Amino acid sequence: MATSTMNQALELKQIAKDTFVNVHQPWLPHRARGIYGGVLIAQSLAAASRTVPKPELVQSMHCTFIVGGKPDVPLSYHVSRLQEDRHAHVRQVAAQQNGRVVFLAMVRFRAQTDRAVSGMVRIIKPIPRPEFPVADIMSGGNATPCPFVCTRIKRTSLGEAYKKSTTQWAKTRHALGHDAKPEAHAAALAYMTDNYFLCTVPRVHDLNDGIDPEEELDGPRPDDTRRRVQMMLSLDHSIYFHASPTAYCADDWLLMEMESPWAGDGRALVQQHVYSQSGLLLATCMQEGLIRMEKADIKL
Repeated sequence: MATSTMNQALELKQIAKDTFVNVHQPWLPHRARGIYGGVLIAQSLAAASRTVPKPELVQSMHCTFIVGGKPDVPLSYHVSRLQEDRHAHVRQVAAQQNGRVVFLAMVRFRAQTDRAVSGMVRIIKPIPRPEFPVADIMSGGNATPCPFVCTRIKRTSLGEAYKKSTTQWAKTRHALGHDAKPEAHAAALAYMTDNYFLCTVPRVHDLNDGIDPEEELDGPRPDDTRRRVQMMLSLDHSIYFHASPTAYCADDWLLMEMESPWAGDGRALVQQHVYSQSGLLLATCMQEGLIRMEKADIKL
């Protein structure tokens, strides 16, 4: 059974030097071909974090989905130390099932420093307070159990597809604990960034991907004539961490703004900005996905 707490979802057991395995069964979303991508992203980050000296801050990670992971097969994470010096630590993480690599991640860590770049801009954006009806709060992916909760996704702008965006609030279902390390909050944030991320494409490009439990509209539209999506598949996922994990708590509401600036040739690009309640830009995420339309429709 999938886990209901984020601490369980991130838990790894070390079985050899720089090698870890998952402890709890990962979440398989409804209609998905493989386990939730956020599991692989977050656990890879957690594994890499356990091989760097403290205090080190995660700077970025670049991930590639190779094949869908199976929920009932153990995941082993093999960490390679590619760079180790006083400026940065770079790790490659290969997630394997039955000896086959299903996911790759490159993770860069940096040393904490007070020597900021001259004229550096910290983006602070006025955002609404996280006030919404209890009925709008649901389990991630509308799944039970799930280690995080979120609000229904709202469209925030209209017009051309590249101008449209959506927003959603999310946080871990349970508190990570007073003794939770900063890297746990970073991994929890990474876990949540994959939540319906690629589904931004049908929302802003006005496509029909079926009944979406997190859509602002309940159920399908009457006389829906939109082109129907047959399949969506994440190809890669990148996260740029702008703020130290000490600047936020993943067990408190975070705002996620998503958009799709480009789609074509059977692919689509989605972008996400994650903000704290104070409006501090915490992370920027990018993902490219494969989009296939039903045969009766024209390809995206």
